[in-house]
Amino acid sequence: MKTSDYDITIVPEECVADRAVLLSRRLQTRNPQFLLSPTGPFAHVSLYMVRLQDDKVDEVMERLGKVAAENHELELKATQYMQAEGYIDIEYQKVSQIDELQMQVVESISPLRAGLRARDEQRLSTFPVQLQMSLKQYGYRYVGEAFRPHMTFTRFTSVKPIAVGSLSDPTEFDGLFTAIALFELGDNGTCVREVARIPLA
Repeated sequence: MKTSDYDITIVPEECVADRAVLLSRRLQTRNPQFLLSPTGPFAHVSLYMVRLQDDKVDEVMERLGKVAAENHELELKATQYMQAEGYIDIEYQKVSQIDELQMQVVESISPLRAGLRARDEQRLSTFPVQLQMSLKQYGYRYVGEAFRPHMTFTRFTSVKPIAVGSLSDPTEFDGLFTAIALFELGDNGTCVREVARIPLA
């Protein structure tokens, strides 16, 4: 059975997504590998990147619907820009509500996963022990303590950090995250095709 890589995310209200797209486009003169767009790649905060058999997607959507029904929309506060490996992100305050939501998603969907994503499988032995344990248990590195809620604007070809003083104040990306969304995963961690969007309670 064919498998594909997916990203289970939370997505922001339209005004926050629009500001993320605008900032991404402002960075297009710096040789980015992708830009956000209303039609994809989409603005999001990743909860769980996972490899699934394509015939399991309907069951995944059903399980995510139950999780969404048990969780309210999240009001997240942006704290700072972060740059690593050419990516430029906005980080969000890690509050108990998003931690708990991530664990519910991971524990619900992990039993359906189809092994490791190819890139993680190739690099498994290079990761710190704690991340290796998360990969073996959940198929994803950034679970629990390692989870870092963030939204990525782009990835530059150069890994040299840029000055962020001229960019939007981080508080511009404060806002309400209103739905769990399932996306097909593209290069550089991008969400390239929306499969489902399930409103939070």
